[in-house]
Amino acid sequence: MLKISFSLSFLASIGTLHQFSCVESPKQNSIVERKHQHLPNIAIALYFQSKVPISFWGDYVTTATFLINRTPSPLLKHNSPFNILFKKEPDYHALRSFGSLAFASTLPHQETSSELEQYLQ
Repeated sequence: MLKISFSLSFLASIGTLHQFSCVESPKQNSIVERKHQHLPNIAIALYFQSKVPISFWGDYVTTATFLINRTPSPLLKHNSPFNILFKKEPDYHALRSFGSLAFASTLPHQETSSELEQYLQ
């Protein structure tokens, strides 16, 4: 019992709320199962769209989690889970294409160096 109370007090000290669920309760299980299925579905969509090798599966799941946590939800009154947890808007400037091909639309000799520096910032 000491080990469990220590774990719960540790979780509470870092701001984690530990909740228990009822075993074999179909209503709770279906909600959890749908949420657990959502993450691999997003990861699979990234895989099919990116054409990056499957050996990057961990990156697919990490990116899917990042996107899900920053996507506004009607259930959260159009806030993102990130917004609710940290009480601030997520920074969308860090988003990049995942595994997409990119082509330069202008040849480097057609632009001045100051224009190139502007694109790189």
